[in-house]
Amino acid sequence: MNSEMQEEAQAGQTTNTRLIALLDKIQDQQCQSYTLQREELNLKKRKTWLYAVIFGLPMMIYVLSTFGVIRDQLFNGEAYAALIRIQGPIMPETAASATTIVPAIERACEDDKAKSLLIKINSPGGSPVQSDQIYDAINHCREKTGKQIIAVGEDMMTSGAYWIASAADKIFANASSLTGSIGVKMEGFGVDLSQYLANYGLERRVQTAGQNKNRSDMFLPLTEQDSAKTQTILSELHENFKQAVLKGRKDIITSDHKLAFSGDYWTGSRALALGLIDDVKDMSQVMQDVLQVEHLLDYSPRPSIMDSLKNSMRVETLMDDVFQYFSENHPRYVAM
Repeated sequence: MNSEMQEEAQAGQTTNTRLIALLDKIQDQQCQSYTLQREELNLKKRKTWLYAVIFGLPMMIYVLSTFGVIRDQLFNGEAYAALIRIQGPIMPETAASATTIVPAIERACEDDKAKSLLIKINSPGGSPVQSDQIYDAINHCREKTGKQIIAVGEDMMTSGAYWIASAADKIFANASSLTGSIGVKMEGFGVDLSQYLANYGLERRVQTAGQNKNRSDMFLPLTEQDSAKTQTILSELHENFKQAVLKGRKDIITSDHKLAFSGDYWTGSRALALGLIDDVKDMSQVMQDVLQVEHLLDYSPRPSIMDSLKNSMRVETLMDDVFQYFSENHPRYVAM
C-alpha cells in the first residue's frame, strides 16, 4: 500500500512538474509575442513620424513659402536677388534645356521683391535653339519688369552659354573662366563604302522623294553641293549668334568683330580685354559690388522625385528630394 501511494505521489509530482513547465513555456511565448507586438507598434510609430517629416514638413514649408511667411522672416525686409543656375550642356531634355530654365526665369521675374536677377552659368554651350529661347526669356523679363539682370560665368561660359549671357545687362567671369566661342559647328564622320560593297556583291539601296532628301549621306562621298549647303546653314546660325551678342554688346566689344566672332575662346582676363565681359568678378563680389545684396533666392529648377528615386533609395536623399519637389514652384533660400 505504501509503495502504491509513493508511486502515485511520484506520478503526481511528475505531472505537476510537466504542467508547470508547460505553463512556463506558454508564458514565455506570450512574453515574446507581447515583445514582438510592442516592437511592431514602435516601428509603426517611427514610420508614421518619418512619413510626417518626409511629407508634412516640406508641405508646411511650401505653404508658408507660398504666402511669403518664411521669406519675410528670413530676409527681415533686407534686399535680395533672384538666382538662376544654368549648368551643363544646353540641350533638350537636360537640366539646362529651355523647357527647364525658361519657367524658372519666369517665376524669378514674377517675384516683385527680388531686386535683380543673377544668372550663374557653368556650361560649354549646346543647341542654338535652346540657347536662343533662354536668351529671349531673359530679354522678355527685362522688358516686362525692368529688373537688372547680371550673368556670372564659372568654369565655362562658351558657345550657347555665352549666347545666353549676352542677354544680361552685364557679364562677369573669373579670370580663368573659359569664355566666348562665338561660333557654330556641325560634326560627324563619313566613309565611302562603294568599293567594299562591290567586292562582296552588295549594294546600298536608298529611296527618297525630293532630290536633296539624302543630302550629306555618311556612306557616300561628300559632294561640293552638300558641303556648300552645310556651310550656308552654319553661316546663318552664326549670323543669328552674332546679332544676339551685338544687340546687347555692340558698343562694348572693344576688339575687331572678326576676332570676337571667330569662334575662338579665351580666359576671363582676355575676354575682358576684348569686351566680351564687363569685369573679372566672382559671384560674391558681384553680389557685394554690383547688386549690393547679401541674400539670394534660388529659383533654379529642381529634380523630380522620380528622377531621384532612380538614382538612390536612401532616406536622407528622399527627404531632400521630396522637399525640392514640393518647392518646385517656389524658390529656395540662399544666404551668401
